Amino acid sequence: MIYHGFFITTARAYRRAPIFSILIPAIVLCLGLGLILSCSDGSEGDVGMESNVSMLDSSIIGGVRAAVAEAQEVYGADSIGNPESFFAMLDSTARAFRGEVKEAETAEVVNIPARIVYDLWSIEFDPNQDDLLSLLPHTIVERGRGSCLGVSLIFLMLAEKMELPLYGVLLPGHFFVRYDDGAVERNIEPNRQAYAHPDRYYRRRYLEGGSSWYAMQNLSAREALAVLRYNMGNIYRASGEFAWAVRAYRQCVAVLPGFAEAWGNLAIALDGRGMEERARAAFEQAYALQPHLPNLTRNRGAFELGHGNHAAALSIYRRGLIRQPHDAALRYGIGLTQCALGMTDSARATLKMLEDKSVNAHLAESLGEAIENGCGEVR
Repeated sequence: MIYHGFFITTARAYRRAPIFSILIPAIVLCLGLGLILSCSDGSEGDVGMESNVSMLDSSIIGGVRAAVAEAQEVYGADSIGNPESFFAMLDSTARAFRGEVKEAETAEVVNIPARIVYDLWSIEFDPNQDDLLSLLPHTIVERGRGSCLGVSLIFLMLAEKMELPLYGVLLPGHFFVRYDDGAVERNIEPNRQAYAHPDRYYRRRYLEGGSSWYAMQNLSAREALAVLRYNMGNIYRASGEFAWAVRAYRQCVAVLPGFAEAWGNLAIALDGRGMEERARAAFEQAYALQPHLPNLTRNRGAFELGHGNHAAALSIYRRGLIRQPHDAALRYGIGLTQCALGMTDSARATLKMLEDKSVNAHLAESLGEAIENGCGEVR
């Protein structure tokens, strides 16, 4: 099964069921581990929620160090690189600017981290949110480009070193930084060289008609690291490292229990480990938090279809289509499920609906092939 993302989306037709990853970033985000635990085999010995909570660091720098160490363990030290020169540069740069920070007026203090990131280190925005090298700060500086979360982490690490009141802020599919000393607030947009968008810009662009869970509040260090953990989970899941993904998502929801996207992606990762009932429970948790979350119904329907629960899948897809009547992926899922149930005439009628709009051509082609092949691959 292939799941599409809330945050990072890869739309591909999949004959058995289109599963849409629930990625956001909310971040594409979080990992502050105080230590690295080895993954279990997926049995009852899996890392529990209590352990996951204790693993999250209260220091951005400590959490990033742990994230790098874990990534080296998963993918190999050679592919991730040695971060020590970056951490040394972080220390020396913070020391060099500390005096300027103490003497500067508030308006200029806000600009100091931005000067370091964009002028001194020449970092640019990288839209590839699911590239690990665009997420980890040391590889961002080395390559000169990073994702919104990765660049924001660099701001937060500098702030930690220079004792500046910077905080991460999470939105659906985005992450930025805010300066807030109690008297002065200024937003720092990582994708536009620290441009100061007002809050209303973010609400209009990211929050209209969305979940009230995203309150645009200042995140604590542990919460920002939970977002990092979420993004690490997305990357692990995309590369088939489901055990690591499960742990990362669990660490995230331990700190951000209302983060529905993380629960949805946890379900996908659990399914990747063959843990069907736990995956179903995680899907239910996501539904309880945000029943109208984009891709959630598609993913749940694809999950049930992939496990042969055809009647349940058809019911899920149909309920979703009531809420989202123009969603072609839901209609495609209905067609695949009708195939699996031997309802060939109904599947052909569904195919006709998909063919009526050229934008659905790839889905119509895939469903048409399934029907012509007797729906055997779906069953």
